[in-house]
Amino acid sequence: MILKTMLDRLHASLTSGPSLNARPHNSRQRMDVMELEHLRSIDPARLIAAMLSGKGMIEIPAKVPVFVKPELPEEQWSDEQKKAKALHDRQARVLNKLRDIAQDANDYYNDHGEQALFIGFPLVSIPSRSDRGAATKRILAPALLLPINMRVRRGAGAGLARPHPARAA
Repeated sequence: MILKTMLDRLHASLTSGPSLNARPHNSRQRMDVMELEHLRSIDPARLIAAMLSGKGMIEIPAKVPVFVKPELPEEQWSDEQKKAKALHDRQARVLNKLRDIAQDANDYYNDHGEQALFIGFPLVSIPSRSDRGAATKRILAPALLLPINMRVRRGAGAGLARPHPARAA
């Protein structure tokens, strides 16, 4: 009876408490590592392995070429031109979001002196329960948080770099 009550409290706190819930769709400061596919330069699975190896700086260049808008109206663009624009737009969205995340983390570090940028590996999946005992959405919580520093380059050499291990807190 006591264990069941404790388990119910644990599930309730994970659902509504100040715990670590990896829900990238709920925050502008989170991004799924699979989105880096849109940069067309590295397989996200290889990226994770490289980051865990601790070999220092990792460069992820943005390989989608800059889209030059044709002088024709958009309705007259070829399928190839439409595809090139879509690829460039996706890459630009990823770089903009990463730039915002890096800037927010840098501002937090400057204001508080603590590291705020981590890569979380959401490997723990916990079933959630409502107050009535009915199952609801699962909770994904990071089993590992890897602190990083990140620099996002724009322009001709656009891309992403992890310049050095995170600052010590």
